[in-house]
Amino acid sequence: MKEFEIVAAGGAVYDHIGVADFQVDTWCAVFGVESADLLFDHTPGTVAVPIIDAAIQRILSGDPAIHASVHPNDRTGLRGKRTALENMRRTLVNFHDATISGIVED
Repeated sequence: MKEFEIVAAGGAVYDHIGVADFQVDTWCAVFGVESADLLFDHTPGTVAVPIIDAAIQRILSGDPAIHASVHPNDRTGLRGKRTALENMRRTLVNFHDATISGIVED
């Protein structure tokens, strides 16, 4: 299993958002990148929040390519991705020292 990981409050707060292997392509489409290696690596919240906002807008845009990237076994679909992004954003905004990494092996 892979995940997005948010660390904040000097390491006292951890948030893990699981990513199944078959979901990686959808996350890449949502973020507009070709590879998960191009996502976050201890990225500060101040940098990550605008990227997350753009990803939310891509989902809301109804882009057929993003819809086509959803694997048939993905029960959360794009609605679940949007909810996860909103939760990531909330944590990054609420903790001034928050960083995000992912998609990484857990």
